[in-house]
Amino acid sequence: MTPPAQVAAAERLLADPANRPAIVYAPKRRQAEDLAARFAPLCEVAWYHAGMTAPQREQVQARFQSGRLEAIVATIAFGMRVDRPDIRTVVHMALPASPEDYDQEIGRVGRDGAPARAVLLFSWSDRKTQEFFFDRDWPEVSALQQVWKVLRDEPEPREALRVGVGRDRLDNALEKL
Repeated sequence: MTPPAQVAAAERLLADPANRPAIVYAPKRRQAEDLAARFAPLCEVAWYHAGMTAPQREQVQARFQSGRLEAIVATIAFGMRVDRPDIRTVVHMALPASPEDYDQEIGRVGRDGAPARAVLLFSWSDRKTQEFFFDRDWPEVSALQQVWKVLRDEPEPREALRVGVGRDRLDNALEKL
């Protein structure tokens, strides 16, 4: 759940037409939906996340690109094809996964050279969420070392690798290495 003070701050931003069009990044699908409903009295808004069908996502993105939507509340699934130069505000409702992600997401604001803003709203619980994802997605150094030791110069099937880590950790380690 998004802390009430953060929601109120985002509402204040979206209430001012000078701060639109806007992208509001939410960490979870349900939060994107809830926040879009909360912001609906303020402006034309929709949510966007990976749980939607491809046609639904395309429709929302087309509405935003064409200017029929003034704001979009999205998870990080949104934005790769956004090329709208007049975005005035990008709001993050939680800490992004990395500084690189944050940089990429705020890079969507003010491409037309007019005044724009990027706002980062976060709470202590965001750090715990990011630690959970980091622990899940990044193997410990010892697991990386184990996998590195069994790799050969010639490609071989993953099933042939004899290493003492679970399949998920092996996949993560191979991806990171």
